[in-house]
Amino acid sequence: MSARRTAASGSWSGNGRGATARRVVPVDNQRLDVEGLATIDRNGGRYLLAPSPTDNAYAVFRLPEAEYVGRFAAAAGSFDASSVTDGILAAAGDFSPAYPDGILPAQDGDNAPSAQNYRLERWDVIAAALTL
Repeated sequence: MSARRTAASGSWSGNGRGATARRVVPVDNQRLDVEGLATIDRNGGRYLLAPSPTDNAYAVFRLPEAEYVGRFAAAAGSFDASSVTDGILAAAGDFSPAYPDGILPAQDGDNAPSAQNYRLERWDVIAAALTL
């Protein structure tokens, strides 16, 4: 699959069976770098998470309307902050006492002088911060 940045850039939804795709998140900034989208279902809602490696943050949209609900960043704690993220995954569920309501593994592409690594974020903390 290839993509071009045009006036119709953004995140698109399609079923892969020949149906017409629709743009769910338009992009009006030609410099936006969105990679590795993920979805998560929580409390009857579905959310699209879009990492932005250029500003080390994640945008969250409520589906199916693709309503922007906010953004967050994985801040430094015991480890460095997540940065230059090219991929994420999001999964709801009880993954342990440390991740009781879901987990967000995020690739941390800049971990100099070491190699890249992955950050694990608590979905309940993210959801509470965005009042989801």
